[in-house]
Amino acid sequence: SFKGDESMFEVTKTSDQSITNDVITLITWDSAYINVGSDFDLSNDKYVCPSAGKYVFSWGINLTAGASSKFEGGGFYFYKNDSHDIAGGNTQELSNLNNDTRSNPLRGMYFSKSVIVDCSTSDYFTLKGYFLHADAGSNTGLMSEYYTSWYGYKLTD
Repeated sequence: SFKGDESMFEVTKTSDQSITNDVITLITWDSAYINVGSDFDLSNDKYVCPSAGKYVFSWGINLTAGASSKFEGGGFYFYKNDSHDIAGGNTQELSNLNNDTRSNPLRGMYFSKSVIVDCSTSDYFTLKGYFLHADAGSNTGLMSEYYTSWYGYKLTD
């Protein structure tokens, strides 16, 4: 049966986060809209499973290059215990979300994904992202505070 009353969270951003071209960057979270069980650690930008079971995670990230026709691609990685192979056995496709727009550069893109993961007690999760700027180099983009959130909850034991 549903166990969300044991552990559930939704975190958001209250300001934009700068992200450097072609650098995988930890997504920071500074506001917990919901944090049942206090299992989301805002100071370390990670969720820690309080007990073993199946958990649902879903996120939506608004990524922008800040100028028209400068966003050439981007993506996000969902990490379990510092590995994006969340289910073992080369399963990165379950946790990755990438898009290449080099043939038609945009201003930005919204990414969303949901997964169900088996967790052991003290497993922890983070999200990281990257983007590709049309002018390359050290140009930066933004993970926008608007429409960017991450939530999760315990589904069952």
